[in-house]
Amino acid sequence: MENNHFKPECPLLGKDGNIFNLVGIPSRTLKENDIGEKAREMWDRVMESGSYDEALNIIGEYVTIVGDEAKMDDESFQKWNKEIQKKPCANKKRVHGFSFKRRGEMGYFSSLYASELPHRAVAVYMYLHDRADKDGKCYPAIGTIAKELKLSRSTVKRAIVDLEKIGHLRKENRWLENGGISSNMYYVKL
Repeated sequence: MENNHFKPECPLLGKDGNIFNLVGIPSRTLKENDIGEKAREMWDRVMESGSYDEALNIIGEYVTIVGDEAKMDDESFQKWNKEIQKKPCANKKRVHGFSFKRRGEMGYFSSLYASELPHRAVAVYMYLHDRADKDGKCYPAIGTIAKELKLSRSTVKRAIVDLEKIGHLRKENRWLENGGISSNMYYVKL
């Protein structure tokens, strides 16, 4: 990847260290900055990478990795930094005021992994989670999900049923003005 392209700032430091979360946040950042084609390219490269460290390096080629404090003024940052240093960090390593999960620890998606769902359901959940708005809503078509995840339409439908059964997803039918069927509205448990 060339180093002379625009790299938007992405508040990634201190976030859940799950690789799907770490690639989802920059993916959204790229899309918000109208360079969504790079999001897919980054996603594919990260999924093909051979290690966690290599994946992080690839992400760093597409976005400038920063902490949430990048949006703070100096006084607010100093206050935030003092507070964060006081907090206990039994399962985290702290570096210059930022917290990182140790490799191998699960965070945000722990309940999903613990549910013993088939891999198809985990993949579909992460796909929908990545595309959901702040309220957990999204409405990609079954065919779109299938194409982007390289799954069959029936496999995606089975995954959606699996996710509905355990309460990680709620599906609602959507209708066009002329009475035709539109894509479903999904409510993802965030």
